Amino acid sequence: MENVSEVLALVIPDRGGPGEREEALGAARRHLRRVGVDADQIVRIDVPSWRGAGATPPVGPDQHSVFRSELIGIVPLLQSNSLFGQKQGLLLVDANFLQAAETQALVKLLHAIDPSAAAVAIVAQRSLPAPLGKKVREIGKVESVRPLWENQIHGWLIGQLKEKGIRMGYKARAALVQRFGTDRAALRRALEQLQGENRPINAEMIVERFRNRPDQPVFRILDEILVGNSGEALRRLGDYLANARSSDGRPYILLATLESDLRLRLMASQARDREHFREMEEAGSFSRMLESAPGPIDQKSENKLRSKANSRVRSSQRRLNRIWSQRKPFSSVSRPEQVLTAQKALSLVVRADRTLKLFPTPLHQPVLERTVSELSTAYQGFTTAATRSRR
Repeated sequence: MENVSEVLALVIPDRGGPGEREEALGAARRHLRRVGVDADQIVRIDVPSWRGAGATPPVGPDQHSVFRSELIGIVPLLQSNSLFGQKQGLLLVDANFLQAAETQALVKLLHAIDPSAAAVAIVAQRSLPAPLGKKVREIGKVESVRPLWENQIHGWLIGQLKEKGIRMGYKARAALVQRFGTDRAALRRALEQLQGENRPINAEMIVERFRNRPDQPVFRILDEILVGNSGEALRRLGDYLANARSSDGRPYILLATLESDLRLRLMASQARDREHFREMEEAGSFSRMLESAPGPIDQKSENKLRSKANSRVRSSQRRLNRIWSQRKPFSSVSRPEQVLTAQKALSLVVRADRTLKLFPTPLHQPVLERTVSELSTAYQGFTTAATRSRR
C-alpha cells in the first residue's frame, strides 16, 4: 500500500505534562487541517481508560461489535467514501488505552482507508499499541512530542516571537521562563496576550503582567460547556489543571461544580413552573440539611433548618433564575427527552468522580477532558445558548 500522509500519530513521553499534551492535540488538529479537513469535519474520540462491563469480543467481520460504545464512531469515519461529501478527520485521543481487539480492528480500518475521504491524527501517552504503531509507520508517520529542558525553551520562544511579531529581548524571555517554566501551552497563551503590545516587551512588563499564573475558575469552563464550545472548554480545563497540586483537589472541585449545576438543571426540566422549581430546590436543600443533622431533631430545630433552607434558596435566586431561563423550550425538545438527557449528563459526572478515585493522578486529566467534551454535547439537549458573561 502506498504511503498515506493523511495518517499521523503523536506520542507524549513519560516526562510530558499538560503543556506537551496540549502541544500534541494542537499538532494533531493542525495536521488534519493541513491535509484538507475543515475544522467542523474533525471528530474527536477519546479512548476510555476503563475496560467496560464485559469481556472484549473477538475480532470479527462486524467491526462495530469490537469497539466499546464510546469508540463505535471510528468505524463510519474510517469507512467513509469521497463520493459522500467533505473529507472527514478523526482525532483519536489516548490511543494507549485501546484494547487488543480494538487495536487489531483499527489497524484493519487504517489499512483500507481512503485518503481522499478521511484523515487520521492519533495522540497517545507513553507509547502506541505495538500493532498500531507498526501500521502507522507503514502508511503514515509517528512523531514524539518531546518535553523541552529549560536550556532549550529559549530557542522555541524565539521561533514563536518571530511568528507572532513580538519584540522581546533575552531578559524578558528569561522572566517568562522563570514564571512559566517549560510549559509550552502556558507560554503560548502568555504570548497571545502580549501580541497586542506595539512596543518592545521588557522583563518588568512580564513581571507586572503575569504576577499570577493564568488559572481559570471552574465557572469559566462551565460557561463554555453551556454553549457547546468543547474546544475552548478543554483549553480552559488545561489552564485550570496546569498548576494543580494533589493537595488542592481541583479535579473534584470541578466535578462538584458540574454536579451541582446539573442537579439544578435536571430539577428545572422536571418543574411545572418557576415557583415550583424554587420550591423543589428549597425542599432539596432542607432534605440535605436534615440528612447531615447529628441525630433526631425536635420541631424547633426543624423549623430553624427550614428557615435556613429558605434563606439559602433566596440568596441563590439569581442563579436559579438564570438556570430556569436557559431551559430548552418543550416545543423543541419534550420534557421526558430533556430529563433523560440531563440524567445521562449527570451520570457522566458521577462516573468521572468514581474513576478519579480509582485511578492514579496521571490519568485524571484525560478523564476530565473526555467528561468535559461529552458534556459540551449533552448540555445542548436541555439548555439554550447561554451568555459567557458573569457579573
